[in-house]
Amino acid sequence: MANIDRIPVERTFNLNYPIQDIKNSIELLSSVNPKYVIDSKNDIFNTYTLALVSGILVIRPTIQLKGISANETSITLNCIFREGNTVTSNEIIDAYLNLLGKSLSGEEITSETIKANNKGCFTILIGITGFITTAIYYMIS
Repeated sequence: MANIDRIPVERTFNLNYPIQDIKNSIELLSSVNPKYVIDSKNDIFNTYTLALVSGILVIRPTIQLKGISANETSITLNCIFREGNTVTSNEIIDAYLNLLGKSLSGEEITSETIKANNKGCFTILIGITGFITTAIYYMIS
């Protein structure tokens, strides 16, 4: 039987920002919200391993930065979803990348900004929990 509980995700894109600006934004997001934790970082290889927490789900992506030029950086995000719903996991990563983009574009990022950005995640979690509870109820009865 194939191991279907490990779903790899990779996203690679280039940004027109210096590598140091992106590093500063990653650090900023971690400092303003305990749900975006830097588990480890390597300044030599320009890599970060994050823990993105949403409710009971923890996503652990790795981000690698490569300077293309003085004002352009390549970002590669790798993650293996080991648990939870892949749609929800992708939404957590998308919300993080959205905030990273806002930070790079000059928007002020605070804990309130992050709360507003994650507004729909709890509703999705409640909906999934309700669906599972209903399904279990009908299977038992």
